Formats: sequence, structure tokens, C-alpha cells
Amino acid sequence: MQTVANSTLRIIEVDGKVVFKDDTEEVANILFTDRRALNSIFHGIDKVLTLSTPEGTIADIAVEAANGDEPQFTQLVAALIKAGLVGAVSDPDANLTVFAPTDEAFQNLYDDLDGVNEIDDLSADVLTRVLLHHVVGGRVFSNCLSSGPVPTLNQEITVNLNDLTLTGSSGNTVNLVTSALDIKPLNGVIHVIDGVLIPSNYLEPLP
Repeated sequence: MQTVANSTLRIIEVDGKVVFKDDTEEVANILFTDRRALNSIFHGIDKVLTLSTPEGTIADIAVEAANGDEPQFTQLVAALIKAGLVGAVSDPDANLTVFAPTDEAFQNLYDDLDGVNEIDDLSADVLTRVLLHHVVGGRVFSNCLSSGPVPTLNQEITVNLNDLTLTGSSGNTVNLVTSALDIKPLNGVIHVIDGVLIPSNYLEPLP
């Protein structure tokens, strides 16, 4: 759930009961529900929630990482720029889930493609299809993922929680980086992956 302060409160199940999860290790237990007032409804919990308010968008986080002491997402940022998608992930009012490939993931893609050594060797059209295959509308945290098909902004990917993998519509499989899940920008959530998901239409016209 997104609060009015634009922070994120998660509702999860622990030991068979529903609890609230803030940014601390201790969950908030529900004491009572659905108390009604003239202009509101409220639920009682047993702790004060500690929630951080994100300050940067998806684009801000990617650019900051690309310019850090140990640069990461340099290829993702370059791809977003070439595809003209920076504005979409910079919109503070957007609500997106992004599966973000590492720089190594992009390098492995270049190695697998004939005649491709860098982002500039891929057309903006192809990059757009590939990048949209990494974006899901809405904010989906890792504890809300379930095995099965998930619609992206370009075709479906398949989630397998048994081995923590994602499979693109073309059939290639990548791993979720478990140490880098649930990164919370202002306008969504980022999960890092170790490969580039390829849609089946990445070399054909979009449907």
C-alpha cells in the first residue's frame, strides 16, 4: 500500500496471520479493524510504523548507481536514453515495477548476439521492446510475487519462485539477485536481475 506520504506499507502473512510490515524488522500486529468515523475508517495496530519516504525516481536511482564509486546500471541508463524511455521512469506519479539488468547482464547479451558490442549496436526500436519487457505496471514487491505468467508492458514473463528465476517470452531465463530486491524509488520498486529478458518479438514489429 502507498501512503499519503508516498512511502510504502506492506501487508504480509506471517505464521498464518496478516500483519503490517514497515521498514524495520518488527512487524505490526493488527489489534482491531474497521472502526468507522464520520470521515474515515481506522484499524488498530500494536506499534508505531517507521516508514521512509523515497526521494528519487527509478531513473534517479539508476543514474546515481551508474555514477557511483562502483558503477552499476550504466548500460541500463544508456539503453533508456537511446530508447527514449527516461521520461517514463522519471515520472514521479508513475507506479512501476522494474526488473533491472546489471551491467554484466548486458555484456552477456552483447556476447550472445552477432555483431553487437555495445548499446549503440542495437536500434532504439529493439531496445524499446526489450526494456518494456522488464517493466510491470503497478508496484509488486518480492513477497507479492507468485509463480506463473506476469504481464509486462511488452508481452509476458514467467516467474518461478522455486528457483527464483524469470523467463522471457522468447524462452531465456534469468535469476533474481536476492540481495538486491525491493529497492524503493518514489515511483515504484526495482528488483535486480542477472540477465536481460528477451521478448519473442524483439526483432519483429510489435503487435
